[in-house]
Amino acid sequence: GLFNVLTMIDFCLQKSIDYLYLGYYIPGVSVMSYKSRFKPFYLRIDESWKRYMAEPHELSIPDSGPEPDDGGAGS
Repeated sequence: GLFNVLTMIDFCLQKSIDYLYLGYYIPGVSVMSYKSRFKPFYLRIDESWKRYMAEPHELSIPDSGPEPDDGGAGS
């Protein structure tokens, strides 16, 4: 969980690794909620990665169809 992510972040910083994949995130699944503490985060939607800063539960994430806005991520 949380300790594992913090350990992986430290490792990535030491090795100059720019991104860390935290695995699947399913909104509403409480055991995955710790992942939402780390921002910005990216979600793969419609074959592309989208950057978000908002809490995942605040987003309107489609199952399929049109791509969402940037979730307030800015440029």
